[in-house]
Amino acid sequence: MQGKYTMENLQGPNGLYLDSDGNLDYQGNWVLLHAFADLVGLTSDANGAYNDPDAAPVWQQAAEESLRELGQTAVPPIAPSGDAGSLHDTWPTEELEA
Repeated sequence: MQGKYTMENLQGPNGLYLDSDGNLDYQGNWVLLHAFADLVGLTSDANGAYNDPDAAPVWQQAAEESLRELGQTAVPPIAPSGDAGSLHDTWPTEELEA
């Protein structure tokens, strides 16, 4: 449910996902990529409890699109403090809007 909500409501114009405040969250996009990949595994396992042949291709496409967009995006600089939480604050959003 949360993955579907994210896909339908939080994807930005450049293919990356925005947080609930409408800001690009670079780290969050990597987390979503992993979540989409996990959902592919869960929904495509014929013997699994979450097998869903209709949903698996949707998650597969979301994972592939996320990986492609993240691969085309420059890595944000890490703040001098080295604090991982500061990556969000240093992301150059103006570059992504072009």
